[in-house]
Amino acid sequence: MPVVPPPLPERRLIEALFRSIKHVFETNLVRRTDMVRTVAPAELLEIVRVDPASFTISAIRASGDCDCTISVVTPAGLNFVFARDFLEVDDSMLQLGAEIPVYRDAAGEMNNMLAGAFRNMLSKGGVQMRLTPPVIVSGVEHLIASLAKAKTQIVAEIRVEEFLVYVCLWT
Repeated sequence: MPVVPPPLPERRLIEALFRSIKHVFETNLVRRTDMVRTVAPAELLEIVRVDPASFTISAIRASGDCDCTISVVTPAGLNFVFARDFLEVDDSMLQLGAEIPVYRDAAGEMNNMLAGAFRNMLSKGGVQMRLTPPVIVSGVEHLIASLAKAKTQIVAEIRVEEFLVYVCLWT
């Protein structure tokens, strides 16, 4: 029997999320973005399981007028570009084995920017939220379990130039 996914979050949340994605990646990071599709959590699990070391998962909880979680699954290549261009990390440092903590910082900072833009867009409509600092999630299974328990959820596959990023929002 097929598993029925939870319904989508409220339209205002989805709209704010997609506007935030555009703002952060196109304005702040100067990277062209395109919404590719939505994916089921089971498909995201399979995508990441192919090479889990090449993805970093970051999550931020929002509480207040709306309780939700925003998680970003970023590929190593985008983490490298972000670390080099915006965290001012020298390429040689990444090539000498320092990539894991640097990639975690990069993924966390991208998610922090995204969640902050999301919160700011919702605040224009009167929704007040507080954000936790980004947390790096160990293992995609934990992310999938959280999505499975959600009341509502969406997982969007976003093309950020040559990279595929997965942005999850659930309540």
